[in-house]
Amino acid sequence: MNKFLLIDDEEVFNFIHTQVIQLIQPDARIKEIRSSSMALDYIRTSIDKTDEFPDAILVDINMPEMNGFELLEELQKLSTSFIKKPHIYMVTSSLFESDRKRAQSFSILSGFMEKPISADQVQTVINQINSR
Repeated sequence: MNKFLLIDDEEVFNFIHTQVIQLIQPDARIKEIRSSSMALDYIRTSIDKTDEFPDAILVDINMPEMNGFELLEELQKLSTSFIKKPHIYMVTSSLFESDRKRAQSFSILSGFMEKPISADQVQTVINQINSR
């Protein structure tokens, strides 16, 4: 059973992405958080808890308060403390090549996906998680 953390301020995308993940892996544990700062707090408090720490983190770029890039910067600082390395994906509706290039500059980032995520993309994430 894999654990997913969805970080997106748009409830509709969290709902859609949850449905797609559950279609591919019905027993997946999915936590939805609509704020980057709340997600960062959650990650900090679960960083040493194997049963809570996510296997995959899907982060939206455009969010109020702290955008996805700012969240990635914070996660990169924390990454040496991770008990296991999560697969982190930037998930966005942005079609700007500059966003893709900026995302690639983060060593902790596993990939970049366009919204809404597809069943094939979820299967790829699950395969990557399970190949550890």
